[in-house]
Amino acid sequence: MIATFIALLFSIVSVPKIVQTISEPKPVTILFLGDMMFDRSVRVKANSIGYENIFGPSTTTIAQYDLTIANLEGPITSYKSKLVTDSGKAISGFQFTFDPLVAFAIKKAGIDIVSLANNHTLNFAQDGLNQTRKILTENNLTYFGSPSNTPAYTATSTCINNICIGMIGWNEFGFVNDELIIDKIKEMRSHVDYLVIYPHWGIEYQITPSKKQTDLAHKWIDAGADVIIGAHPHVVETVEVYKNKYIFYSLGNFIFDQYFSFNTTHGIGVGATIYKDKVEYKIIPFSSVGSKVSIPSEDNKNKLFDILRKSSKTNLEQMIKL
Repeated sequence: MIATFIALLFSIVSVPKIVQTISEPKPVTILFLGDMMFDRSVRVKANSIGYENIFGPSTTTIAQYDLTIANLEGPITSYKSKLVTDSGKAISGFQFTFDPLVAFAIKKAGIDIVSLANNHTLNFAQDGLNQTRKILTENNLTYFGSPSNTPAYTATSTCINNICIGMIGWNEFGFVNDELIIDKIKEMRSHVDYLVIYPHWGIEYQITPSKKQTDLAHKWIDAGADVIIGAHPHVVETVEVYKNKYIFYSLGNFIFDQYFSFNTTHGIGVGATIYKDKVEYKIIPFSSVGSKVSIPSEDNKNKLFDILRKSSKTNLEQMIKL
């Protein structure tokens, strides 16, 4: 009787099945941008329309990404510009300083991180660099890279959606010790999922990389880098795939006042979607005309992409966003 009751009890009471659904980790999206310069004609324009309006429709694109990184082509300081006259006219010159309002505008535009590894960051010496770091920090902007390639400031990292991204800045025109960056790549490789090298390098206005650039890029990928995002030439350079890793030798200008050629007024952003096991890239065109970022016309987009196709040895069609 007891045995029958126990058997009946087990037949009536059933244990619910527990089903555990393991979702795929959410990817991280990053937008890489080229050179940003806020002196000369750009400063004059910003004084007229406001720094936050310099970015134009690019803010809509930036808002689509988890993280946006760009090259800051000069210091942010309290020093008076040497390239804008008292009457408000821009004059020629290369000793840049950017108004502290620039940092607020960069942040408001949606840019999160800037590289300081370039040849203009020390335009106002060490004090200018110190002011830049302080003002960026006060505006909740992260920076990496040093104009002198100082190891303590070379790199930074951040984690989003359990994917960790490392960034290393390198300035060809500062103190150069090739082994230091190799050591930093190997050091960071062990604790990040995706490692970006942001070099300031190459020959201005040349759409193909120098042998030195190519040799360095290959060496860095061999050491563990996942992607190379170049700056300094002020034009878009070759895209190369080496050992299944992408090298964007130069993104060209994002915000600048070099209006003397198509190549200096048209640059690209690179959008990266990072999964745990793969990365997808797309190329996004921008133009910088009249000291303001805009989206190129269809004809100019096609012209820019044709130039890039001809200078590159890889198929870019899947990355091109028309």
